[in-house]
Amino acid sequence: GHLPSIDLIGSRTRENGPLRLIYVGNLLPHKGLLPLIKGLSHLSHEIWHLTVVGSLTMDTRYVREIKRLIAQRNLSRQIEIAGPKNGNELANLFLQSHIFVMPYSHEGFGMAYLEAMAFGMPVVGSSDGAVKEFVIPGQNGFLIELDDFESVNACIHSLYYDRHRLLNRSYAAFHTYKKRPKWRDTMETIHRFLAGLVES
Repeated sequence: GHLPSIDLIGSRTRENGPLRLIYVGNLLPHKGLLPLIKGLSHLSHEIWHLTVVGSLTMDTRYVREIKRLIAQRNLSRQIEIAGPKNGNELANLFLQSHIFVMPYSHEGFGMAYLEAMAFGMPVVGSSDGAVKEFVIPGQNGFLIELDDFESVNACIHSLYYDRHRLLNRSYAAFHTYKKRPKWRDTMETIHRFLAGLVES
């Protein structure tokens, strides 16, 4: 899915209250949720709220560790562990969120990042991996080094207090999505290539 209307970006950005962050990825160590939560815990609680979407059964020990950290740092009001979501449920969460955050995961492509951009969300992603092919720092998001545990908070802090900057980056993220090839385009390209091999 994608934004039904680009006007929703403006109304969402102008809403009072914390920035609604969303993380979409299975709860596995290499996806980097634990360091993200540790970092966010140092931000003022009025600034942010995080929704975590992803499987809770692939590494139950890691999930227990995450829940223990949330309890230890008194973040139960700040973080919602939503579990796996698909279709309309996921689309509704994207519609309500301001920023996609997954800065400590090495991605071979980063489908969830681009899906977030389809809903007008700037991305806080990793500079390590393929996300840097479509996330442009200062325009449609931010790229974070895997060992940088301070810049994420600086990004969120700046967008909370400068909603005009958030608005511009949200528009830029949506336009990035609009310019990317869609599934049909990609599949047609692959089909033409394979059909050409057969014919030759």
